[in-house]
Amino acid sequence: KMAGEEGMSKGAGLATAAAALAAGSSDGVIPMDAYLESFRRLSGFLRSLGSAMVFVVKDLDSKITVLAQLAAKAPETHSNLFTAVKHEIDTDPTLLVRKKDPPSASRTILRLHRTLEFITLLISDLLDAAPDMTGHTIVADAYSKTLSNHHAWLIRKAAQASFYALPNRSGLVDAIAVEVMPPGQSVEDAEKRKKKDPVVVAPEVKEAADTVLTSLRATYVTVQKLYTDNKLNELP
Repeated sequence: KMAGEEGMSKGAGLATAAAALAAGSSDGVIPMDAYLESFRRLSGFLRSLGSAMVFVVKDLDSKITVLAQLAAKAPETHSNLFTAVKHEIDTDPTLLVRKKDPPSASRTILRLHRTLEFITLLISDLLDAAPDMTGHTIVADAYSKTLSNHHAWLIRKAAQASFYALPNRSGLVDAIAVEVMPPGQSVEDAEKRKKKDPVVVAPEVKEAADTVLTSLRATYVTVQKLYTDNKLNELP
């Protein structure tokens, strides 16, 4: 069983992730438990897109496991993202130069943060892109604008090739609908939409997705500010 698999979504996973972040976050402070739970749900969403996302899911799940273990070992300093990062800045003189061992919460959060940027853009573009754009093209473009900037050449090539195994755009939009809407309603909307136009998004789905994206983007902005203020955006 892959790490984070317990967070696999069976409907409304993205809505649950967004709600966890919105409910727990305030004044720029994001609770660690809400952050981890949201990424378990995000991992479930990516997993629902099929084998094309395996390379992202495996990396995401490993980072979730590392961060959860670090938080469990030091709950007094890792109860939220701000205190976890500040603690490492104050106590770890090697933070800015070492690459891997021992694991770092700051470095792990940064990797999750970059994946969140990819997921947010992927969802937004699948719902809003021009009707003639294919699902593969949209996902590949979202990847090239985000995670690709932090991957080695071989990983980038493998990722771009894997995207050809994605479902068509209608299938990808349906996957989003299942994640942002109550399961029964999302399935109904997907079936109605298919009969009319495979890339037209039902208004209810679009509204629910926008709510999810608002929460995910707010989280991204908060973490981005934390890392920019502390000059940690380029941690090795």
